Amino acid sequence: MESNANTSQQLGGENVEVQMDEAAIGKAKFNRGKGLKKRTQWVVGAVDKAKHRVAVRFVEKRDQTTLLQFTTDNILQ
Repeated sequence: MESNANTSQQLGGENVEVQMDEAAIGKAKFNRGKGLKKRTQWVVGAVDKAKHRVAVRFVEKRDQTTLLQFTTDNILQ
């Protein structure tokens, strides 16, 4: 997914709260959690309730580098 290079497309701003969360999406075979780790897709999202906008990205892993890159691409500092 492309990053938001245009600052008018970024979420947040001065005195604006942006909520951010990540979630794992996957399916367990035969309702067993053991195989879930292999077929899990991570999703990171942010919500700007003031502008009524969202930013969502599928990520391979949810380490500090990936989350920081998502934050700098989609949220104004």
